[in-house]
Order: sequence, then structure tokens, then C-alpha cells
Amino acid sequence: MRGQHQCLVAEINLDAPAPQVATGTAPANSDKLAQRNLTIVGVASPHQVPVTFDIKPTATTLAPGATPDELLIDWGGVPAGTKASMFLPGTSADTILETANRLYLAHGLSRVDGQTISCQARGLTFVPIPPGIGSNYAGLLTIDLPTHVPRDRVFKVVTKQVRTVKARRPVPIPVLGAAETHAAVSKPDLIEWRRVVGAFQVSIPVSTRERLLPIEERLLSVLGWIASKMSLTDRWYPVFQRYLQQVGGRVKDLGGDPSTIVPSPSGEPDRPKPGDERCVTGKVVGIIFDHFGDFEGFILDAEDREHKFLSRERDVEQLVERAWRERLRITVCAARHSPHRVDTIIVREPPALS
Repeated sequence: MRGQHQCLVAEINLDAPAPQVATGTAPANSDKLAQRNLTIVGVASPHQVPVTFDIKPTATTLAPGATPDELLIDWGGVPAGTKASMFLPGTSADTILETANRLYLAHGLSRVDGQTISCQARGLTFVPIPPGIGSNYAGLLTIDLPTHVPRDRVFKVVTKQVRTVKARRPVPIPVLGAAETHAAVSKPDLIEWRRVVGAFQVSIPVSTRERLLPIEERLLSVLGWIASKMSLTDRWYPVFQRYLQQVGGRVKDLGGDPSTIVPSPSGEPDRPKPGDERCVTGKVVGIIFDHFGDFEGFILDAEDREHKFLSRERDVEQLVERAWRERLRITVCAARHSPHRVDTIIVREPPALS
């Protein structure tokens, strides 16, 4: 895994006598395969959305003056003032800008550093892809929304890699006496068009800090574990260093402490040490559900005040519902750096006999 989302393409053979999909076939050139790349990154504050991606370089055999592959980014309805940057350590920002200057009258791209370009996120943006040999380009797209965005909105950004392809012009079936047939046959033998060879969509729902923090903490834990297994020569290594920095920044700005997140393949942090956790005792006075009707957490009435705890676990939901129904006293413990995330629940009174 090299990000929050990774796509898998599989062939379903259905016991056919011969393979339905030939070796080397891709979703871009076959009606037997389909692929949907969708990453969901919620925002609260700040509104920074980092997304890793993987693209093929333009072929080095491209004829001089021919149009290279391009990234076509449709920014959809993102708010005015949104900015974006693209980090591609496998190539050069100067090469991208030189090609853009040659291809477009205006492009809005600018240089951030030797491997990063930026632009205003509005309308459509075209980014030429430099030629390369061997591995794909590993990249990081970072979208920075303005400070104030509408609540309960979902923004969608679609990125497509487009390529010029050529083929022989289909020869129409001759029709006796039709002048159009002669004109069609006399046209050039080769035709070309732009074809989409890959695409991904980023959905950006506007949410709350309380809901996003546990998700981002878990993501940072998993990504940290993945990064710890990477070789320094891995093409993803520089991308991941920047990606981890940005996800850590999201955790901090959502109210967490990224320095306390321990790398873990499951995303579950180590148990807090004695003294690192805070426990409160009381009774459940409220159960929280999100706008989909899914369990999101509960409210515990302790001696000092009410405390809000967040969890998506089904077992926690069942325990909380019974504690609320039977008015049981429970103790809930959470790490001090993440006071809303449930770590331990202790039932202080035995359940009523049914």
C-alpha cells in the first residue's frame, strides 16, 4: 500500500474455455475490465488534502513535436481560492514547465522547488508528463482549501491521464454511386485522438475535528509502519516522507499529537503507559449516530461534567447501549493526547439478570 487507497484489477473468468482477457490488457483498452480509483479525504481545519498517485511517463519514442501524455485535472466545484501542488520526485519541475510553455498559450503552473509545481485549483488544469524509462512516476497531490468552507459539502476532483493514440482509418463499405465513399477513402490512412489511459477521483467531505481525528491518527500509524519498511532507494520513499509530514500536520491541527503515534500495521497504537491515560466514571446519557445512522460514539455523565467519546466499533456500540439501557456505571479510559478516543471500558456494576 502506498497511500490511503490502492486499487486492484481482477479478471472474473466464469469457467470460460479460454481466458476472456489477454495478458497485458488494461481497463483503458478492454470492455472486459473496469476500474474505479476513489480516495476519500475528509477535511475540517485546516483544509489540506494530500493524495498519493502513480502515473506512467510519456514514452521516450514519441516523435519530435508530438503532444506528450498529460494530466487533465477537473477541479469540480472546489471553493474559490483553493490552491494545489504536485510533487513528482521522479522528474523535474523545470521540464514540466518548459513543456507547458511550448504546448499552451497559458497554463497557470508555477515552480515551487525542483520537483514540485503549483497552480490555482479552478476549472481545468493540464499538466504535461515528461518522458521516462522504467518505473512509473510516484507523486503526491496536495489540495489546500481556503479557511472557511461550507459545512456538510462534498467536493470532487477528477484527474485523468490522456494520451495521443493512432490507428488506421476504417474503410467504409463501398456503396455503388456514392460520392461520399470515394471522398472517405481518399482521406489520410491514419487518424489520431486523445484517449484516457487512467483516472482517479478524490472526494473531499467537510466534516468535524472530532470525527476526523481518530481516522487520521490510525492512518498516520499505518503509514508510519509502511514507511519504516521502505528502502531509501524506493521511488516512493521521498513521496512518503512528505506525505507523512502532511498527514502528521493534519493530526496536529485536528487536536492530536503526531509525536505520540506509534507505527503499527493495524493502525492500533500501543497501550498507554501508567499515568499517560485519563479515566472518568459515570453513566451513559447519550448515544451518538452520524448522518448515515452509524454509531459514532457516546456521552458519559461524570461527577464533574459530561464527556464525549468516539468509537466506530460494533462491540463498543452494543456495550454502550446496554449500559445506557440498564443505567450501569462504567469507567472509560483514554490516552491524554487523544482524550476522545476510547481505550478501555470497565463495567462497575454487574448487568441486570434477564
